[in-house]
Amino acid sequence: MNQYFTIYSDKNGKVETTIHNSFSENGTNCLEMEIDGFQFKGSSFDDFELVKPRDYSEQQLKRFTFNKVPIYHSDEFAWELCNCTFESHIPQLIIDIRKEIEIEANLRMLLALGKPTSNGGLNKLIANFKLKINKVQFTSTSDYFENAFLQLQKEMAPEYCFKNCFSCHYSDYSPMGNGFFGSMMCFRENKVAYLTAIVKEDFFKLAGQGFIAVQETYHCNQFAPREKGTGYRGWPFD
Repeated sequence: MNQYFTIYSDKNGKVETTIHNSFSENGTNCLEMEIDGFQFKGSSFDDFELVKPRDYSEQQLKRFTFNKVPIYHSDEFAWELCNCTFESHIPQLIIDIRKEIEIEANLRMLLALGKPTSNGGLNKLIANFKLKINKVQFTSTSDYFENAFLQLQKEMAPEYCFKNCFSCHYSDYSPMGNGFFGSMMCFRENKVAYLTAIVKEDFFKLAGQGFIAVQETYHCNQFAPREKGTGYRGWPFD
């Protein structure tokens, strides 16, 4: 389990906490944290849901701002945190390409979530990222990890690259879209087919054969740096 030191901020001030990431390849994809005795869980940093909201009084629930999202095929709602910010520190491995060594680095994410809107979304979701390597700082701003990592990788090249699923030879995003975090598809068990899939039709056929759901920040022992012109996603760092 990975742990991310986090400073949570809202209308009532700041709280230091820890986000516990219990991701595993067997299908577990859960982020958990506690704020002032309230337990939250989610699959991404932007969908932290209050655990057992019925256990709290109306007055207690006023401690936070929630986006009440209807649960599919249910009369219940998911009470998701919003109108707040998270400053999280996410450990990452960086490859020094020229020296052929790995460096431990801290990815700082400042995520701002806005207020609920009438269509069920939020009026703001923006994240600032900072990554410091050997006294050099790289920055990016985006509403998705995908675009943020694209920008960071462009700034880091050709000296450095991430050692994570985002930068791996065998990972991709669905052409149908993806969420803020944690919706990558790993094709390491079907490498040849993935590396030759360059159009949507090929990709959907490949995805139908199965994949491993992974987070951008994860990596396994089959990690390989992404090479130019391979897979549906192609070379994302031009």
